[in-house]
Amino acid sequence: PLWLAPVQAAVLSVSEKAEDYAEKVGRKLKNAGIRFEVDIRADKIGAKIRKSEVSKINVMLVVGEKEAEAGTVSLRRRFLGDLGNIKLADIISELNEEITNKRRLKKSQK
Repeated sequence: PLWLAPVQAAVLSVSEKAEDYAEKVGRKLKNAGIRFEVDIRADKIGAKIRKSEVSKINVMLVVGEKEAEAGTVSLRRRFLGDLGNIKLADIISELNEEITNKRRLKKSQK
């Protein structure tokens, strides 16, 4: 479950141009008390996603230039795949609720 995971979220940058935004997202997660890692390696995004899935990280926040301009992130959940672009504040709120209430993702959300 998310609340028990040592790394609750991974921030994955699509390109070098998105590295600053990835670090900014990481700072906001840290301020919210969410355990995370930021992956700004030069690898392709598919490799970064695969590494996160193999590491059993439940939440992946993919950031690129478009997301940086809009103040959003592309949300991916383990087992569910891509859930689209969502405002960062909304995701942080949802994750904090899930962690605080120690709840699992509802079947209706799968």
